[in-house]
Amino acid sequence: MMKKKTLMVCVALWGLLQSAWCYDFPYLTFETADGTTKSLSVESLFITFENGQLLATNVDGDKILSLTDLTKMYFSDGATALVGDVNMDGLVNITDVVCLVNYLLTNDETGIDLIAADVNCDGEINITDAVTLLNLILE
Repeated sequence: MMKKKTLMVCVALWGLLQSAWCYDFPYLTFETADGTTKSLSVESLFITFENGQLLATNVDGDKILSLTDLTKMYFSDGATALVGDVNMDGLVNITDVVCLVNYLLTNDETGIDLIAADVNCDGEINITDAVTLLNLILE
């Protein structure tokens, strides 16, 4: 029964990926039971299922979601991240600037929301994002 369910989910995802390709949606968004949403770029997106978990891998890294917590999965034309909330604490403040600069210096993605880190929304994360974020905080 589990293999059949997994196969059905894979077929559905394949159909969704084909639709995303056709309509050029840049993000796949996941919604969990508590209402939290997380968007991933579909660029080089690869999805696998193992031990009741969904593993989504793309150019930004890996995201693991429990299938029991997952309520919705859909393609969108915009990220759901709070722009500038680099450390994902729900606030945009100087700590986010520090996390962003640390990421730029070390390339360590631990605890970093790469979608939120692209503050100027140009598809790249660089020093311009850190300066833009600092200016937003100081306004």
